[in-house]
Amino acid sequence: MRTDAGAMGGMPPVLARAAHANLRNIPASGDEPRLIPRPTRSEIATPASRSRGKAAFNVRASAHDSVSVVPQEADLSCAGIDPVRLVRADAGAVFRRGALWFDAALRSRETARKPAAAWLRRGALVLPACITLLLGATHRPARAADGLDLTLPPAGVVDQQVYPAITAPSADTGTATGILAAWQAWVAQARATQPEWSTPLVTTTGLLEQRLRFDVDLQHSGNGTSTADVDGGKGLDLIVNETTELQFAAPPYYIRSGVAGTGKTDKGAIAPLAGFNDWAFLRVTERLASSPASEGNYVVSALLQAQAPSGIARLTTGSWEYLPTLAAGKGWGAFDIQATVGGVLPASEANRIGYQVQTNVAFQYHVMEVLWPELEVSWTYYANGQRGGLNQVYLTPGLLVGRFTLPDGLKFTFGVGYQVAVAPDYIAKPLTPSYAHAWIFSTRLNF
Repeated sequence: MRTDAGAMGGMPPVLARAAHANLRNIPASGDEPRLIPRPTRSEIATPASRSRGKAAFNVRASAHDSVSVVPQEADLSCAGIDPVRLVRADAGAVFRRGALWFDAALRSRETARKPAAAWLRRGALVLPACITLLLGATHRPARAADGLDLTLPPAGVVDQQVYPAITAPSADTGTATGILAAWQAWVAQARATQPEWSTPLVTTTGLLEQRLRFDVDLQHSGNGTSTADVDGGKGLDLIVNETTELQFAAPPYYIRSGVAGTGKTDKGAIAPLAGFNDWAFLRVTERLASSPASEGNYVVSALLQAQAPSGIARLTTGSWEYLPTLAAGKGWGAFDIQATVGGVLPASEANRIGYQVQTNVAFQYHVMEVLWPELEVSWTYYANGQRGGLNQVYLTPGLLVGRFTLPDGLKFTFGVGYQVAVAPDYIAKPLTPSYAHAWIFSTRLNF
């Protein structure tokens, strides 16, 4: 669940997502709802409990017109508040290091705007401010195990969201726990600054993902053979900083049926096979630009993949290949388009293997929370080589279902699609298209 700081009835505080803590949403009585997270065993019960502290400001938030109300109502001066700009992931990183940022979100229409405008003119507040509360300099650092409690007396319970608690690591970023905390902050930041689309079945997404993916393709070719492509070069995707993802793929394993020949010499016979194909073992994705659905709802990324000629004799190309790709996507509400354009560049024997231009476009619609029906178009042009001058085009209608929430913050998605070649007509030699039709089954486990 994406969260941000906001008034009751809007969005819950940033720490709900950043710290995965147990939270209760409790509004104040009257017309001005307020949210104040605090450790459940904290000494701080009201804004007046501390005279100095820090104000945590969420970048691009919308409630900055009311940020001065909390100290004003507590008869405190805003001069005692140190403004700090935060994005969503920053709060999570600070929390995991053991320093809890208190947030307050207030919806104010009349009483807050004039005072806040004055403070903004004086430069006492950092723009866009969404959340503020006072944290005393002498207050002990809060730990994730404390949990959080949204409280501002008098209050009444209206809602409850429960998240698994995390253990706050040491503040020493050189330790294993500190490194893990920094990595988790990168992952949170990467996800918070991009759309939440589902990765298409065929089209490579420009989104940064952290997951395990396992696919199986059941292909049937025009020459009568059937092939099970196990895993299809998918594997482990890891977000390694706010804009970079690494994919460590498993080698694809092929199981292909044979075709009986005719006559005494078995003319046209094709022997069955089983073995590994060439291994696209590493892919690097660098996200160039992105914006979440609440803003521009787009992504642009550059990818580079390396493929080793490690397959069995009947499958390998015998050459290293490099696959540069540009991926982009744009969303409009529940509808999104994701597309790629790239090439296959053999390091040797290009006259035999051939240079390729590959494009994919996926049209998706999000419905009923977990359903992602889609239609994909895949086009490959062979510039030279044994298929030089030929094209092949596939259409893939499919359905993705997820993400389903599992324990420990895991998210599960599965999908199925049916891919059919629409061009060209069957060519026996060289076999084009590569196969006539295929069932595609996909599973993903995000973490």
